[in-house]
Amino acid sequence: MDNRSSKLLAEWIAMSKKTQFLVAENTEEEENLLNKLQLTESSVLGCLIKDLGYVICGNHHIRILGGKNPHCKSFFEVNTLYTGAGLLQGILVVADTLNGGLFALNCDKNTGAALGEMLYLPYGSLIWERLDIGYSDFVRWAINASPETLVSGGWVDSNSKNVPFNVRDQITQSKLDILLSIRK
Repeated sequence: MDNRSSKLLAEWIAMSKKTQFLVAENTEEEENLLNKLQLTESSVLGCLIKDLGYVICGNHHIRILGGKNPHCKSFFEVNTLYTGAGLLQGILVVADTLNGGLFALNCDKNTGAALGEMLYLPYGSLIWERLDIGYSDFVRWAINASPETLVSGGWVDSNSKNVPFNVRDQITQSKLDILLSIRK
């Protein structure tokens, strides 16, 4: 880790007692996708996806998507970037909550949010909410968020229980399938 973004990320993770992560197993295909998206290690997003398979925060309540890994869907898979299609026009899903909430990065001028602004889709809603922060601030917040903060802020349900990654992937995919069917 030799640049500012990777040093920041390592510092944030080191300061958090409950954060878990896995090193990414990206291949040349993922490296090419990062280049196509113009994501480099000079950004926290590029650094996280290149180096880490995922980051689990807030006592498992938030999962920040990373690069290819053997345990759960990656940033590339959730956003269907392997096919070149991109899942949802104008946004990239970058994290999810234990109970089906989604966090996304706005990449389009037509969404009503600023370019690079984070959006949140609550678990019980189909309307994106603007968070008025960028990706780096979101990652720092998520890594440092306590379960109590997440519950009291309405980010997660107090009754949420940890589930295996494959179940979490199914919850996220179901939410995305609903969004896609509405868009059609």
